[in-house]
Order: sequence, then C-alpha cells, then structure tokens
Amino acid sequence: MAARLKEFYTNEVAPAMMKKFEYKVISVPRAIPIGAKGYEKMVTEFETNLNKLGAEGWELVQRADDFLFFKREISVE
Repeated sequence: MAARLKEFYTNEVAPAMMKKFEYKVISVPRAIPIGAKGYEKMVTEFETNLNKLGAEGWELVQRADDFLFFKREISVE
C-alpha cells in the first residue's frame, strides 16, 4: 500500500503542484522629452498595453530601473 501511495504521489500529485512560468521583460524609458498632451497620450497607451498584458494572463512581478518584469503560468500536461 505504501509503495502505491508513494508512486501515486511521485507520478501524479507532485507534478501537479509544481507550477511552470514564462517571463517577459519590457523596457520603459525614464525620461521622455514631450509636452503635456504627448504625456497624457503616452500614459493612456501605456495603460492600454498593461491592460492587454493582464488580459493575456501576464502579472507584473517586479520593476527594476527601466525594466518591468512579468510572468504568467503555463500549463504542463
């Protein structure tokens, strides 16, 4: 019985608990020499792009300097 339980855990349970991720890195400029209207347009476009990434399952996990790091879970079958 214990051997069957160990085999079931090893072959079925453990792999199902191990999530796999893919990653995406986006560069974001710090300073952009544009006027107020251009800035508003840029912010709106950036927000639209972030919403699109979120709809695709990407999650922001870190910002470091000029980079945004995203991850999303991939199915392992």
